[in-house]
Amino acid sequence: MTDREIMDQALNALEEINKLSIGENAICLPAEIDTAMDALRERLAQPKQEPVSGVVLDEHGLGALVKNGSEDWHCKKHNARRLYTAPPPRKWVGLTDEEMHECWGDPLTPLGMKHARMIEAKLKEKNT
Repeated sequence: MTDREIMDQALNALEEINKLSIGENAICLPAEIDTAMDALRERLAQPKQEPVSGVVLDEHGLGALVKNGSEDWHCKKHNARRLYTAPPPRKWVGLTDEEMHECWGDPLTPLGMKHARMIEAKLKEKNT
C-alpha cells in the first residue's frame, strides 16, 4: 500500500468517526481530529509525484540506472528502486496569535507580538 493510499484510508476513517459528532447521540471529539483531517486533505490535494528514473540492483548490490519509460522500468524481476525529483514546495503556514503566546510561555505584549511577526516574516521570506 502506498503512502497516498494510507493517507486516503486514514482520512476516510476520520471522516466516519467525525460523523459521530453530529445528531442527537453525538459524542464530543477533540479538535485535533479536524486538524488531522485538514492536513490529510491538503496533502492529498497535492499532485501525485511520478518517478523520473530508477536504479536496478544486482545480487551484489551494484546498480544500473534505468530511465523511466524503458522496458525494464516496469519489470518487477529487476526490483527497480524508483527515483524522484525534489518534492514540490509546501505552502507556508504561519502561527496563530494563540500559538505565538504558547511558544513564548507568557502572553506577548503588543510590541512583543510585533517582533514575533517580524521574525516570522523573515523566516517566510527565507523559506518560500
